[in-house]
Amino acid sequence: MPKKYLTPYTFNSWGFIAVFFAALAPALSWPQFSGDSEDLLVQTTLEMRHGGPWWVPTLGGVPRTRKPPLPAWITASAVSDATVRDLSHPDPAIRDAAYQRLAFQVRWPALLAGALMLLVIARLAEVIGGPAHVLPAVLIAGTTLLLIRFIRSATTDVYLALWVTVANACLVEAVLRGRRWAGCLGAGVAVGLAILSKGPVAIVQTVLPILVFAGMARNARFSIPSSRQVKWLWPSLAGIAVMLTVALPWFVITAIRDPNSLAIWTAELNRADHVTLARDPWYGYISFVPNLLPWIPLYLGGFYISLQGLFRRRPIGLAFLLVFVPILVLSFFHDRKERYLLPLIGPAAVLAAHAAVRLKRAWPPRKIDAQVAWWAHWAILAGFAIGLPMLGALRLQSADGGHWYSPRFAWAAGGMGLATVVAGLMLQRRHRLSFVITGAALTLAFNLLFLRGWSASAEGRSEMKPVADRIRDTVAGGRVVYYDPPPGGKPVTLDLDIYLNRSVQVLAEPPSSAAYGGVSAVVVLRRDRDPEPRFVGWKTAFDLLSRTHHWYVLVPSPG
Repeated sequence: MPKKYLTPYTFNSWGFIAVFFAALAPALSWPQFSGDSEDLLVQTTLEMRHGGPWWVPTLGGVPRTRKPPLPAWITASAVSDATVRDLSHPDPAIRDAAYQRLAFQVRWPALLAGALMLLVIARLAEVIGGPAHVLPAVLIAGTTLLLIRFIRSATTDVYLALWVTVANACLVEAVLRGRRWAGCLGAGVAVGLAILSKGPVAIVQTVLPILVFAGMARNARFSIPSSRQVKWLWPSLAGIAVMLTVALPWFVITAIRDPNSLAIWTAELNRADHVTLARDPWYGYISFVPNLLPWIPLYLGGFYISLQGLFRRRPIGLAFLLVFVPILVLSFFHDRKERYLLPLIGPAAVLAAHAAVRLKRAWPPRKIDAQVAWWAHWAILAGFAIGLPMLGALRLQSADGGHWYSPRFAWAAGGMGLATVVAGLMLQRRHRLSFVITGAALTLAFNLLFLRGWSASAEGRSEMKPVADRIRDTVAGGRVVYYDPPPGGKPVTLDLDIYLNRSVQVLAEPPSSAAYGGVSAVVVLRRDRDPEPRFVGWKTAFDLLSRTHHWYVLVPSPG
């Protein structure tokens, strides 16, 4: 490796990335599967490991052509045969241990993808901002709530984020450093893998911002002069060819095998199958700002500074476009989920790092805007240190009705957190980057503190696991189906399938013993104060109240 890459910033970044992985890995098995987007990938993985097809994985026995398969391939490869076997063990203790192993095995590849993404962010920061940006960018990206909130779950967005970040790093190398062939070919591979992870949205998050930047910076020293456009033609065509070689085979072969796939992909792009859902508000992506904690002052400062750099044709303006252009385009689509912005964490962290470097060099801050950002940063850290333990001891409740933390534990955790903040302030004179290092250390530690309470809360536990356990214990073998009568029927959460370790068919009509031979149990949802469900030929075996839902399990009634 060239000596210019072996800087103290790089070594420190590698050290933090190792700490990042080691700090989050032990907590991967703590939360149960609780009905979010992770369940889609986990249930798909289980069906693959139960003998289902790999080329086009299934979900509920139906080919899942609407989503590319790369995340499912990676996740299924990480799950062991012993784990899958023990998920159906008659001993509840062995079964529960297997589900904890399953949680770790499906999530650690996503965490590894996050760690690799931090490595790439280090290079992205060095090319755009210089060596001084590397460590702050890695520290900020690795401890931003947006990343650590989703990186501990097995979702397609994590893998999309990794390949988008790799593609952007390659494209930035090509544009700013003139490494056209290496950059275009590397970006072609990465964009192809990103498309195999979640579809063509990767192009909006990679190629489009680069093209906008190239057009705006035509006369800058890192531009693409018209006399040299031919030098970009062949590397660009080669990159496109590589991208198509990586991404297209799965789509082409799938479309040949199932012509209906084309209609499914078109509907997915247009979100035509979601017309009955309320459109997310136009300002939906503005609401992701709290997910930038605890670095909100640095992110806002970086956005402002980089916007100035954009109009002055400086490289930091490229980081701004890598964030702004995808948000602008995605805002026109129906869904505006926070996790969709996870692929933007790399360039966004570079912007925040740029603000951090400015504060470091100008310390102590003298301008009013720098002072506001400085003290707001420390105030947020102090709020973290005190707020989470106090909320956990006084307000946040666990599933058994108690609080997350005991008062003694909360006082101890809050005291240690506040001491960390004070120590960071005292070290600032000697170590100018103390405000970033302190924030990163505090966030990683308090992430574990949060997960300790969350995993014991009703929200962090599956409401369907008790239902599945009772079905295993009280219902004879056979198919389990689900029915929630209209109007307002609620789809069953996939964690019922996961914790039963089998697919649960959703009925479109009320169950009848004649029409549904071989069914041993029907799961029915009732809201609070709704009457008990009654169907001819069925009787209630048991019912469970979970959160605001009342679950009934019906079994065939003799005679």
